[in-house]
Amino acid sequence: MKEIRIPIGRTANNKVVTIPIVPLYRNHCFIAGEPGSGKSVLINNIIKYIVKNYDKNEVMVWTCFPQGPVIDFQSESVKDFSVPGKSTEDQIASFIRQVFKEADYRSQTLYDERAMSYTELYSMPLLIVVIDELSPMYYVDDDDYFTEWIRRILEMSHATGISLIFTSQLPNTRLSGLPHEYDRAFNIRIALRGSYALILEALYDYPGVMPSEISEAAENLSRGKAGDFILHDYSDLESCIVGRIDPPSNI
Repeated sequence: MKEIRIPIGRTANNKVVTIPIVPLYRNHCFIAGEPGSGKSVLINNIIKYIVKNYDKNEVMVWTCFPQGPVIDFQSESVKDFSVPGKSTEDQIASFIRQVFKEADYRSQTLYDERAMSYTELYSMPLLIVVIDELSPMYYVDDDDYFTEWIRRILEMSHATGISLIFTSQLPNTRLSGLPHEYDRAFNIRIALRGSYALILEALYDYPGVMPSEISEAAENLSRGKAGDFILHDYSDLESCIVGRIDPPSNI
């Protein structure tokens, strides 16, 4: 598989906005927004699109919805690791350990098969890992136990074909304390409605002058509606795409 582009919405000029997931490149996404801004709708649209357009031999989706999935996808391509009755923190921590085991297994398989990446093995589909609501981990990860697992997964992710998509509720705009070299592995940033300062923090953490286009877009988004978003790609520090999430009926 070369790359997939997942449509998430449209600009004011009706241009489709997509999340690119490119093998062997930074391919992780971080979504932040205040309650009710559209994070869960966006996540479910992403999964729905994958289920409709790829089979399980091409793309698999592992999910953890601690508050419960909005949609039961009933697809062999989607495996949900949510455990009703367990705390949010325990569900996420258990899920991340499972993802690490999968990354480690894939890494060993590549070694055994003398392959450089998952793209060389038909038996190894792209794996997209979704956690809808990372923010509780900010309060329980004082010893960096959780972030250590994330760091180890990120180190193996490109060769093993694992792409992470995390959401977090503002005002938590950081990826649970990850160092910048790992934080910036999440090169696709999507901000939904929230305060101006927090939108900027979620999108852009490079030192120096903030590009005026991003600053202006964040100001407008802070006064926007649920479903409005800004997409910023770290491969272009001045990139700024403003759009609105597609309704689920359009996916």
